[in-house]
Amino acid sequence: MDGGRMGTYVVTSVAGARHALTAVGASLTITVMNTRQTWRRRAIVGLLLLAGCAETDGPEGAADAADMRSSADGTTPAPDGARRPDAAPAPDAAPAPDAASPPDAASPPDAALAPDAALAPDAAPAPDAASPPDAGAIGPCNRDGGRVCGGNGVGGDPQVLYTCRDGQRVPVERCATTCDWMPRGVPDRCAAPIEDIPRALVDELDARPYVEGDCVPVEHRGWPHPAQRCDYAAGPLSARVVVANPPPRRVARWIIDAAGVIPAFDALRETDRRTWVEGLRIMARQTMNQSSRIFPLEGGIIKNMGDGHITYPFRHGVTEGCSTGCYCRINSLHRTEYCSYRDAMGRETEAECLARVGERGLTDAWGDACQGNHARAWDSDVNEHYRARAWAARAVVSERCRQGCDAEGMLDALRQAYR
Repeated sequence: MDGGRMGTYVVTSVAGARHALTAVGASLTITVMNTRQTWRRRAIVGLLLLAGCAETDGPEGAADAADMRSSADGTTPAPDGARRPDAAPAPDAAPAPDAASPPDAASPPDAALAPDAALAPDAAPAPDAASPPDAGAIGPCNRDGGRVCGGNGVGGDPQVLYTCRDGQRVPVERCATTCDWMPRGVPDRCAAPIEDIPRALVDELDARPYVEGDCVPVEHRGWPHPAQRCDYAAGPLSARVVVANPPPRRVARWIIDAAGVIPAFDALRETDRRTWVEGLRIMARQTMNQSSRIFPLEGGIIKNMGDGHITYPFRHGVTEGCSTGCYCRINSLHRTEYCSYRDAMGRETEAECLARVGERGLTDAWGDACQGNHARAWDSDVNEHYRARAWAARAVVSERCRQGCDAEGMLDALRQAYR
């Protein structure tokens, strides 16, 4: 872990100062724009003096929540050595219809990302920030900053989000529902319903799945949600398949939630909304190109991969007869990506995971993992397989934007990660 990096940030407002604060490492240079409004400069400087700087980690500078769960050398697990549980997805709330700003909303003229823009917005709150009245400090810590849920390798209340301030782990917020554990290097957060769903993202996902020809509702063994049995034709072939295709707005929620695993990109929601929406659309196109939003519980999927139309048999969202690929729909997650994410979540090591699900073929364990995740995500804002794919994409963004990315550079990194 290399500590903080030197970064140059352009701050145009108090809100911008807050984002700069939460993104800085051990060193910081700030250029304050808007010379006509001196009071703004003073307000920003005041915020800096109050809040202090958060220590950061990782090649993309994300706050080291994982390090906060470990000993000083970063190698010892939580005191009880327990694995993280497979937490239930955060409860879902109905969004306000089309509450999102239009995708072409104006962006700040200085939207270029500074070299440390991959830092997550997780700096310790200002000293006078209110703490939950029924929670206090839970012990010493080594590095100021970061956010970690109680019970996630530390003590404390599992519904309280903590930070490290002045050598003590202190409460930041009592979560209204659950405290959401994130993969290592990504700050934990309070779960919240997703209400900001850009129309352009939904439109990207809204094409009708081509298998939905002549369909009837059915019950499918082992599947607890609505399903359809569809007869359809593609090219010269016809097939029958039982599907559980999620609606576009549900998939949009999964994508927005997963974007939080890539802090450098997710920060653009506030600073460069237009680029943020375009990045979400890139993630959506990967889903549509790979699966057309089709989750086949059982039956045939006709595809033309360039050599003519072929019917591929599916079970539990995975192609039967596959060898090393065996991607899980609907976002075509490879089992190595799945296992890497579980390792990052502390649930099991990557080697243990691959031994469990198998490294080749459609095993029962891999099929159960694929369909089981789809079932858990069906009524939730959270899809763990979308988070897993974002975890893999985060490494690409980190590498591509190591020396800084402007808006187009960030989108190029996402295109590479979501090919």
